[in-house]
Amino acid sequence: TKHHDHKHKKKDKDRKRKRPADSSPGTSKKARTTTTTTTSPSSSSKHHKNASPSSLAAAANSPARKTPYHAIRTSLYLTLSPKYSYKSLQSPHTTPSSGIQKDHLDPLLMSYFEPVSGVVLAYRNMSFETDCAKIVGESPFAHVWVSVEFLVWRPLKGMVLKGWVNMAGASHVGLLVENTWNVAIPRERIPEGWRWGEGEGEGEGEGEGGASAGVDGGYWTDGDGNKVEGFREFKVEAVKAMGHMVSMEGSLLGIEK
Repeated sequence: TKHHDHKHKKKDKDRKRKRPADSSPGTSKKARTTTTTTTSPSSSSKHHKNASPSSLAAAANSPARKTPYHAIRTSLYLTLSPKYSYKSLQSPHTTPSSGIQKDHLDPLLMSYFEPVSGVVLAYRNMSFETDCAKIVGESPFAHVWVSVEFLVWRPLKGMVLKGWVNMAGASHVGLLVENTWNVAIPRERIPEGWRWGEGEGEGEGEGEGGASAGVDGGYWTDGDGNKVEGFREFKVEAVKAMGHMVSMEGSLLGIEK
């Protein structure tokens, strides 16, 4: 019987040593989200996690409109490093909240995040949904549900947006949206009345307010003979997410300046 008890104790010990698959830091694929359509935020708040309340939910009480900006309340199941598992007067920056922000939320800024189906521009109102975290097995990481509000840029097919003409070629027109995102307009989606003219190129285009350039040493003119430059509206035809990046294709057909 002693030998039999010894075998059972050994099996129990081996089971305890096994580390569960979800013990490493990461974001659970399960996320609970609610979405509020909001207006375009000011450029000063787009790239900062501490955006003003008006920029994140300016249109919460306004009529819904087609805009790529959304305020999304999300619940995420995240891991908390032991370094941030307690509050210390000696280390005020190593709190549980700062740990979640530094390890999980800050890296999401200006990148595509699948649970919210868009690019995270800012976040606010982060809070823990429970007072206690869960530790699994011998993992040093605690697991906890966190609630946070994201400001998300999510363009959809059919939306009409505005971009700055920053690139042109005989086969395409390039636009820059919000001085951040590139849009490609292929030749088949350029109006038939437009003409490509050879000329002295200015090199690659600049951002909004800069020069519109023709990379092939030329430029487009519209049906009235005016040079295609400055801001132009376009219709979103396709949005593709590749890793943390987003690419767009658009159309100028049926769009008035």
